[in-house]
Amino acid sequence: MKNYLLLIFLFISTMAVGQAPLNDEPGASVPVTVVPKGSPAVVVNGTTEFATASATPPQPATPSTCGCTSSVPSAARDVWYVINTGTYTDIEITVNSGTYFGAPGYLRIYQNITASGVPVQCWCSNSSSAAVGTVTASGLMMNTNYYLAVAPRVSTSGFWGPFTVNVFGCPNFPTPIDGLLDFNVEAAAEQQNDIKWNVTNEIDVKEFRVQRKVIDRNEFVTIETIPYDSEKSNYLLSDNSFETGGLNYYRLLLITNNNERNYSNVESIFNGQADTKITCYPNPAEDNLTISRNDISSNAFVEIFDVTGKQLFSEDLLKGNTKIKIDCNTWPIGLFWIKYTERNNSTPVSLTWLKK
Repeated sequence: MKNYLLLIFLFISTMAVGQAPLNDEPGASVPVTVVPKGSPAVVVNGTTEFATASATPPQPATPSTCGCTSSVPSAARDVWYVINTGTYTDIEITVNSGTYFGAPGYLRIYQNITASGVPVQCWCSNSSSAAVGTVTASGLMMNTNYYLAVAPRVSTSGFWGPFTVNVFGCPNFPTPIDGLLDFNVEAAAEQQNDIKWNVTNEIDVKEFRVQRKVIDRNEFVTIETIPYDSEKSNYLLSDNSFETGGLNYYRLLLITNNNERNYSNVESIFNGQADTKITCYPNPAEDNLTISRNDISSNAFVEIFDVTGKQLFSEDLLKGNTKIKIDCNTWPIGLFWIKYTERNNSTPVSLTWLKK
């Protein structure tokens, strides 16, 4: 009888301890892909079963600031995910699960996961048996890594379970400017970005200042000032002095006749890696895409994938050929990855391309 009771005790002890998820700490965060809203979601499965509480970074001193009203854990048993915001400042996060006590109803976002880090934003569900659901994080920095801590609203051992998480990027809609009809940028050639905008004849503006910012800089810099012309409605500026090596951001600063300042939406262009072997243009594009390379001394292979990993295009680029032109008119709107691999077993090169 004693042996039987001992076996039961050992079995219960083993079930109580369990094995923590691999992403139990922020250093082992699981990546979640941010996809444009309207595209198919990239869903990641997770579980808080046997998760432990993370001491670094700390949780909010007062969880009520996250909307937690009752049954708030003093040490949330969290699991971690990481995203990159890309071209978005607003993202929509969905944490879904079945209904069970200890559902993942506590969500925190960090940019800094050191001991001095504090949540950028956080949320709580209305019930200990309900997941967070869908929330929107606004005002984030573009092309920045953020860490998501998902936890139950209770901390009692044993009350955990599975869930799913996915993230959409929301279009950045600026406050409309009277008279500015649209503003967009495209990579028209390998070393040329075309900045275009349209206005009405009634727009109250003295001059347009075209501004550019590199991904790793904090400030926009004016690259050209263009006086307003009442006889023109369409404007075009070609920029061939930008830095390659990643994302470039553009915007319009409009100076009114009363010297008021208004800004257009921000448009981004991916102009390739600093040491890349290939470029793609236009980027973004609607109907046709050109992939060009500098070194034509070897055979290579080009592949294009959507955000779900589905291959939409593959073709050999033979020795001596400099480029491939692709008809992408029927492809869905969204973000794509271009993978270029030389046949001599060199390391593949990847670029990001946007279909609009």
